[in-house]
Amino acid sequence: MVWWRTAAVVGAVVALVGCAKEESTGPTQPRNYFPLAVGNWWVYSGIRLDTSGAEMPGTEWRDSMVIVGQVTHAGRQSYVAVRYRVGGGIPDVPDTMLLATDGTRLYVFIEEFPIFGPTGWVKVADYSASSWAIWDTTLTNVPIDSANSAVTTSGTMSWRGERGGTLSMTIKGRQVTAQEFRMRATYNGKLFVGGTEVGTLSFTLSLRQWVAEGIGIVREQRDPSELRIQSPLGGGVEMEEGERTVLVDYHVR
Repeated sequence: MVWWRTAAVVGAVVALVGCAKEESTGPTQPRNYFPLAVGNWWVYSGIRLDTSGAEMPGTEWRDSMVIVGQVTHAGRQSYVAVRYRVGGGIPDVPDTMLLATDGTRLYVFIEEFPIFGPTGWVKVADYSASSWAIWDTTLTNVPIDSANSAVTTSGTMSWRGERGGTLSMTIKGRQVTAQEFRMRATYNGKLFVGGTEVGTLSFTLSLRQWVAEGIGIVREQRDPSELRIQSPLGGGVEMEEGERTVLVDYHVR
C-alpha cells in the first residue's frame, strides 16, 4: 500500500519534527546534545532491517549532514544544514533544512509536511524531558493507495515520546555514553470503500534515537512495524522493514 509506505516515511520525518510538549522534567542541568555551529558535520553508516530486526547485507548507505551557514528566518536565529544520502536505493538528492536551538531544545523549520502535520518552527524535542506528548491529530478520508482513491481511512494518530536508557558506544576510538529517546506512533481508524465502512485499520511505528553530549545523534533506528487490517472483505498484516544508522565520523566545535 502506497499510503502505508508513505506513513513510514512520515514517521521518520516526525522523528525530526515532532512537536514535544514536556510533561515531566529530568535533569535541570542543560546538556548540549546537538551542537550547532557553521562547519560542524556528521557522517553515518546506514543499513536496512528485515521484519525480524536483523540487518540486511547489501542495503548499506552513507548519510551525512553539514552545517553550511547561519541565517535569521521567521524570527529565529538558525543554522542551514544540508543532508546527503548515498546508496541504499535512495536517490542521491541533497536535502536542506533549518535548525535552531535554545539549550536543550532543538527546532526544525517545516515548510510543508507530507500528508499531515505541523508547519513553521517546530520543536523537535526537549532533551531535558523524561516524557512528552508529541502530537495528536484526527485524519479524515485519507487514501491508503494512490492507485485507488476510493479506499480511504479515517481515525486518530497519536505520538508519544519518552527518555530511555543509556548505551555505551565507541565513536572514533572514544568511549561515549549515549542517551536514548523513544518516539512511538499509533494509528487506529476505520476503513472505507467508496464511502462505505468495511473494516478497521491500525498500525504502530517505533523510532529510537541516541544522542551524546557535545557530539549529537550517534545512532538512530526505525524498528520494523506492522499494519493490520480487519474486514469481512479480507484482512491481514503487512510488515514494514526498519532501518538503522550509526555515527562513524564527525567534526564539531
